[in-house]
Amino acid sequence: MVVMAEIEVVRSLAEKAFRDHYDQVFRFVRKQTASDEDAEDIAQMVFADAAARLDDFKPGSSPVLAWLYTVAQRRLIDEARRRKRRTHEVAALH
Repeated sequence: MVVMAEIEVVRSLAEKAFRDHYDQVFRFVRKQTASDEDAEDIAQMVFADAAARLDDFKPGSSPVLAWLYTVAQRRLIDEARRRKRRTHEVAALH
């Protein structure tokens, strides 16, 4: 049952990271978005992405918050690309 114990440790670490760092990640994202709602959506995606990629995170290699900021920056870039694409699609319709 070592696998179950490892899963519980990972889950516990993910929950702790969310509790400890959500506000900081939200503020980081909010500075670069148009609204609280957009920032909330992206911050939630950051933690969902981070949880899905916990296997990639190597404890001790970098602080958790720095890793979350990296995930957030990638999400913000994706969102900017999506908005730019939508703008071009709407312009093409006119």
